[in-house]
Amino acid sequence: MLPEMKKILFATGLGPNAPKVFGYALSLAERYDGEVTVVNAIEPMNPTGRAMIDTILAAGQAEEMRRETEREVHELLSMRLEEFCAKHVKSRSHIAEVRVTEGRPEEAILRVANEVSADVIVMGTHAHSKVTEIILGSTAQRVMQRSPIPVLLVRV
Repeated sequence: MLPEMKKILFATGLGPNAPKVFGYALSLAERYDGEVTVVNAIEPMNPTGRAMIDTILAAGQAEEMRRETEREVHELLSMRLEEFCAKHVKSRSHIAEVRVTEGRPEEAILRVANEVSADVIVMGTHAHSKVTEIILGSTAQRVMQRSPIPVLLVRV
């Protein structure tokens, strides 16, 4: 029995190559009469950044400012993702939802893939040298290595 890819997760940072990668996700959705969930992950502030803010502002004030900033960033990214979809699809019939989530990108992508019961994850990857991959790694590689479902990497 051939696998069907009805639930496609498109992970994006909305970079300049996002339309190309999105095209692959949409192609799968059209081919299998499926739906695409579009996801963007907001990486949490690192401990150093948090400590700097905490030393400048009072604890309650810092936490309130963080929450408000996170809310604003979440709204802005949601709006940008919606605009991106509107610009690159004729009809929203193959778009299940647009999500902005928090967390390390690879963890957030895998979490959302699990939540929506995705059949495949589609994401872009840059060409890196072996040295760069060993030292830094990449979100796409980490997703591919940890994902229990197929990952379609589109070289950009």
